Amino acid sequence: MLCYHCSVNERNGVDSYCKECRKIYMDNWNKAQPNYAESYRRINPYKGIKSERKRAHKLKYKYGLTMEEFNKLYEQQGGLCLLCGNPATDVDHIAGTKIIRGLLCGKCNRGIGLLNHDVNILEKAIIYLNPK
Repeated sequence: MLCYHCSVNERNGVDSYCKECRKIYMDNWNKAQPNYAESYRRINPYKGIKSERKRAHKLKYKYGLTMEEFNKLYEQQGGLCLLCGNPATDVDHIAGTKIIRGLLCGKCNRGIGLLNHDVNILEKAIIYLNPK
């Protein structure tokens, strides 16, 4: 049974149910829709796809890179980040293009991105980190 505020169907701009009534509503909805998750996977092509296929699709779409080309690049680098030597997990590319520079670890790739791929800022960061 819904509380008084939820039963008057007034929307407050956030949710039409309080936390307790939302739980009751969702429990009832899930009982009424037992096969929803299975049917959703059939409709949504990305749900249930194995991670290798997702990775291959992302590499091809974002970077124009096949899994074979990625694996070759990975082997050439020994599976390590070009900057710090940690395991390479990210593809580094020139922003706005599909030109690949190499493979980096997540921290190095994000660091370069956060510094706007600007060599001048990177040089200033090196000077800042090296005390005199």
